Amino acid sequence: NSETFTLNGFNDEYNYGCRTFLVGSDGLYIGTANPFYGGQLWKLNERTVGVEKFVSNIESLNETFDEAVTSYEAEVPFETEVFDFTFVPADHGNTVYVNGTAIEGWDSVVDLEVGVNTVTVVNEDIDGVERAEYTFKITRLEAETPDDGGNGGEGSGGEGSGGNGGNNPP
Repeated sequence: NSETFTLNGFNDEYNYGCRTFLVGSDGLYIGTANPFYGGQLWKLNERTVGVEKFVSNIESLNETFDEAVTSYEAEVPFETEVFDFTFVPADHGNTVYVNGTAIEGWDSVVDLEVGVNTVTVVNEDIDGVERAEYTFKITRLEAETPDDGGNGGEGSGGEGSGGNGGNNPP
C-alpha cells in the first residue's frame, strides 16, 4: 500500500528523485537527488495539531487545560490587566495564531478590558490542512470601590446635633 507525498520534488524544481528512505521514531527521512544543491534530507512526520505545553498567568486555566477541550471560561480580578500565555504546539513547524494574527515564538500577551474578553488561539499544521481552535472567554471584573462607611464624619453634623455627626452616643 503506498501513497504519493510529492509530485514536484518538495517544491524544488531541481530535485529529480528520492534516493534514500529511513524510518525513524519521529518520522520518515527522505534523501533527494539534486545536482545543484547536493543531497537534501527531508523529514516527513505525521501532521498534528496537538499541544506540547500551555501555561498562563491565569491559574484556573493552567489547572483545567486539556488539548481535547477547546472552550474555556475564566474570571479574573480587576488587577489582572493582561492574558499572558505560552502555547507550544506538539509539532514545532506549526503556526499559532492569536485573534487571527500569527505570533512569533510561542508567547503572547493580550490586553484585557473590563468585562468579557474573547481570545482565540489557533494551532495550524505546517501545510495549513489541519487546525485546532481554542476559545478563551476571560471576564475581567470591575475595580472594587472602597466602602467609606456612610456620608457622615466626625463633627460634620455637630456634636450632639443629630444628623450625620459621628460622635453622638447611642
